[in-house]
Amino acid sequence: MYHGIMQTCNYIRSSTEVNSNKAKNIVNPVKLTLKIHRSLREINEPEKINAEVEGILIDAIKEMISPYQEIYSQLFNSNKIRPGILYISNQLELSSLGLLEEEIDEDMEIKIVPVLHGG
Repeated sequence: MYHGIMQTCNYIRSSTEVNSNKAKNIVNPVKLTLKIHRSLREINEPEKINAEVEGILIDAIKEMISPYQEIYSQLFNSNKIRPGILYISNQLELSSLGLLEEEIDEDMEIKIVPVLHGG
């Protein structure tokens, strides 16, 4: 009988710990680097933008680019992704795979290139 009570206590304790960690929703910021193709930016705008981010990838990109209105207007229309822009990371085009709507959970470098970029 004593053994059964201890197993029950251990189960309750481990369940509580798991639920407690889920409730805390611990998220560590990750490093995101955006490399902007020269045809999308003005001369005085940066080629690379770096930040520590968390959350949904496309939201992080919007936030990082928002200070650069010329770049932002070429990438987004009414807060939606404009067609004809490639978001490439690790040889994958992220928008066509639906990966821009995913939670960012690892360091990333994304190249942002227009479809018609001249080689």
